[in-house]
Amino acid sequence: MKNLRLFLYLPALFFLILSLSGFAAAQSQAQMNNQACDDFAAADGEMNKIYKQVLAMANDDKTYLAALKNEQRIWVSFRDAQLNAEFPLAPKQNPATVYGSVYQMCRCQTLNRLTKERIKSLNKKLEEAVEGDVCGGTTGDYSQIGQTEVVLFEENGKVIVSALETLQKPLQITFTNARSREEIGVFDFSAKAADYYIPDDLDSFVSAYLRFKIIEREEFPLPLVFAVASKPGGSNNAFWLKIFGETDGEIKLLTNDFIETNLGGGIHIGALGKTRGNGIAVWNYVLEEGERPIEPNRYEVQFYRFDEGKKAFIKGEKLSSKNKHESDRQALAELGLSAFINQLESIPNLTFREDEDGEK
Repeated sequence: MKNLRLFLYLPALFFLILSLSGFAAAQSQAQMNNQACDDFAAADGEMNKIYKQVLAMANDDKTYLAALKNEQRIWVSFRDAQLNAEFPLAPKQNPATVYGSVYQMCRCQTLNRLTKERIKSLNKKLEEAVEGDVCGGTTGDYSQIGQTEVVLFEENGKVIVSALETLQKPLQITFTNARSREEIGVFDFSAKAADYYIPDDLDSFVSAYLRFKIIEREEFPLPLVFAVASKPGGSNNAFWLKIFGETDGEIKLLTNDFIETNLGGGIHIGALGKTRGNGIAVWNYVLEEGERPIEPNRYEVQFYRFDEGKKAFIKGEKLSSKNKHESDRQALAELGLSAFINQLESIPNLTFREDEDGEK
């Protein structure tokens, strides 16, 4: 009787094993599909970054700029035509039915290959501009992207944020819709009182540059882009702060004041303590007549409260230390602000120049 029961169960067990094997294979194909499409997404991101660099170089040449944009539009159409030629479909045909479960993988592999070919072409344009190729056409301005990241905003969705550094021009931070590739915001770090933030030699360690960090915290109802322009000096650095965010579906500057500090100071973003709410605190030493930064100094802390209704940082009170201190941490302790953290130290690749004595 037991043998009979086992015999009756064998077909069901056989089909269960077949089903599990098919599921494992499907999972394996799904993983390969995802990997191929991730590779294409990475190549597409790299291509768009290089394309922006080429556009930045042609910024002052309207004829060349229009030609470049037209070339890119034609390339996208040509890429899609090549894809359709490799995987032809009749109207209303389902590609998965015609080509099977590997279609998604093969499609992304083809797009990846075509995109990498375009990257080589765009890189050649950059090389011609830098090296001065006599057959290379218009050279434009030499630019580079110092940093790029993708940020998820509530209304605009995924947005590509880039720090653009162009020789002899103001530093720029740009915002591009990741889906449509439409530029939705460009902001200059430009001011008459701060013309020293213009790059004069992109290969020099004392040339101005731009970096940023994404702030996503409970204290703020939206992701913030904390951007810092830096101008290194012989024994000090100047830092210019701007914060951007999304309001009413648009990317806007949320700090209207010229907010600056240097190595002797710092910037805190978050809870400001007591009844100040949340916002920014910027501190620095104050030089009195005849004083030097390396001596004990008094410090000032300026507060900017975040107004949730206006979605902007509003300038508020200022505190000053009564005593002179050898460091900003001592001054913050006197003012009861020991919990403040200098966010400048968390900015990616933001370098801090040191003086000859090796002290910041």
